[in-house]
Amino acid sequence: MLKSLLLTLTLLGLLAGCRATAENTRPDGKLAFYLLTDNTFLSSTANLSQLELAPEPLLSLADIVSYTAATHEISLTPAAVERLEQSNLPGLPFVVTVEQRPIYAGEFMALTFSRSSERVVILWPPLAGVANTIQLQLGYPGPDFFRGDDPRADARVIEALSQAGKLK
Repeated sequence: MLKSLLLTLTLLGLLAGCRATAENTRPDGKLAFYLLTDNTFLSSTANLSQLELAPEPLLSLADIVSYTAATHEISLTPAAVERLEQSNLPGLPFVVTVEQRPIYAGEFMALTFSRSSERVVILWPPLAGVANTIQLQLGYPGPDFFRGDDPRADARVIEALSQAGKLK
């Protein structure tokens, strides 16, 4: 009887440990970059709360190695970069969320684009430089085109990155 009880308790402990491990390895949902379901161009008057986000994030905290707050550079895992390379991103809007609440919107741009953007942009493919790194930039083709307040240092975003140990 005692052996049975000890075996049961041991198995329950192992199962609980497996559950905690599985929960810790999945994207935690704190910070994520989503594409939109319809991938339409965002107007400057777009209401973030009314945008329909894709079911799965394009990038999550699990994909981020580090985030440099001073330059808004994001170092990504090789697997995340490979996934981005397989997507046709230039021209697509994205939404940065914390706990699935939209914080700000931006768009992927390419150096070959002739149109400008007044939003936060990510150049894709990125310029030659540091491997596996993207940068959140203001406006395209440069910061003079950006309109509004800079949302990149939003306290909720910085807190999520800090709690995850990703902030530099």
